[in-house]
Amino acid sequence: CSAHTNNITYLLKKNNIASKDLMAILDEIDSQKRKRYDYDLLESTYLKHITQNNIDDHLAFDTLKNHLNCKNILILAPGKSLFTHKQKIYSFMQNTKDLVVISVNFCHQDFKSDFIFLSNIKRYEFWQNDKKFVCIPKILLSNITHDDSENSYILNLNRAIKKGWENLDNSMILLLRILDSFTLKSINIAGFDGYNPFEENYFDQELERNLTLGEIECINTQIVSMLEEYLETRTNDTKINFLTESRFATGVSKLK
Repeated sequence: CSAHTNNITYLLKKNNIASKDLMAILDEIDSQKRKRYDYDLLESTYLKHITQNNIDDHLAFDTLKNHLNCKNILILAPGKSLFTHKQKIYSFMQNTKDLVVISVNFCHQDFKSDFIFLSNIKRYEFWQNDKKFVCIPKILLSNITHDDSENSYILNLNRAIKKGWENLDNSMILLLRILDSFTLKSINIAGFDGYNPFEENYFDQELERNLTLGEIECINTQIVSMLEEYLETRTNDTKINFLTESRFATGVSKLK
């Protein structure tokens, strides 16, 4: 189909859809309208597409309550600080009782995770054939529909997604919103560094994204905005602690 270049660029950057879905989303827009760049129309069409699998997730959610309620949660994001501060993280894991470790969009032999959280289809496809990945229980959002393994818990994406930001599908923000529905002792975060335009951002070079300086500034700014919105609207006051350095830690401490 014929479409404005910016419409295609917008969709190519999205991690919550497979490549084959790009054309399907554009086809949902009137043939004349998709020749123009209409951000609001494109965002609403994208959201409609990724949230159309409006599943009943009550059984999966109730099962997860048994695993997560009254626990200390450690979220492992794939930033470089995960390895530069490895010993600090190990010490925390060894000395914290009632701990559940959730890694975000990755698995690694150096860190034992109780769950892997995925909303990013591209990351899911990257890891899906990894033997360690297959064995770890997974918390998936409903845009990832082709995982029917017994140790996967699929939650409705509508629980977590909100309009208003180009980077609305950031996995860390989505996970924090999901966790807001559980009764937790604490939320502890490692590896959520933020993007730095002058150095590698991930512990694994294969995970690196090719981003311009403008895109990096936009992502960092929008994550701050989404964190502020999350903290101002959350339904509980579970303590949030950053174990590793993060450009987002200051904003969280101010608003807690």
